[in-house]
Amino acid sequence: MDQGHLGDVCGGSDKVACGSPNSFTVLHEKALSQQVVLGCWCPTMDLLALVSDDGQLGVHRLEWQKLWVACPDAPITALCWRPDGKILATGHRHGAVSLYNVEACELFRTLRPPHTAPICHLSWVQGIPPHPATATPNLHLAYRYRHTRFFPAPGPGREQQQGG
Repeated sequence: MDQGHLGDVCGGSDKVACGSPNSFTVLHEKALSQQVVLGCWCPTMDLLALVSDDGQLGVHRLEWQKLWVACPDAPITALCWRPDGKILATGHRHGAVSLYNVEACELFRTLRPPHTAPICHLSWVQGIPPHPATATPNLHLAYRYRHTRFFPAPGPGREQQQGG
């Protein structure tokens, strides 16, 4: 984005940086030996997961203390922290999803789907057990729709309306 667009987005001229209450303050500047291709902040702790261009996954504290480094078997294409900050999920170019226990600094599970399409995005959702009267054999967990602040919730029985 060039300066002209930055000024337009911020509601000011192209020579004035954003000064809104939602802007960030730079706490640290750090020169890195590798280019960072992905990064994701932990939602509960001062942890930052970074993927470098050489494929390494590193977890750092805010003060830049390196906690651990992993070298996965395939390039990482997506990162996501579990909401409690204890598990870091990584999506890979060959379609696998790996789960890292952050406290133990170890890979504890890799999920390998039957496809080999790259994972482009990961997100944790809250699963709830289905109601026995409406459960379907192929549905193991129901998704609790939590975005009604932005989008209206889908109507009940939507799949029944489409099928009949």
